[in-house]
Amino acid sequence: MKKKIKLILLLLVAVLAITKQETNVVWGAEEIIEKTDEEATRGDEIIIKYRIYNGIIQYRHWNVTKNRWVEPDWINL
Repeated sequence: MKKKIKLILLLLVAVLAITKQETNVVWGAEEIIEKTDEEATRGDEIIIKYRIYNGIIQYRHWNVTKNRWVEPDWINL
């Protein structure tokens, strides 16, 4: 019975050690943002937005991570 308890505890510690993720705390002016190592190394997510303006198809890059446009103006396609 003691061997089973030791084995279960050993497996539990191993699982916890494997699943533990390190976190980095970034101090902002008003809030604390917590990021995992995976998020800290990942680049910005950029998507392309399209529109039709005066009959011309245009596109622009939107930075989802920073919630802002990458370039200042729309680009004709």
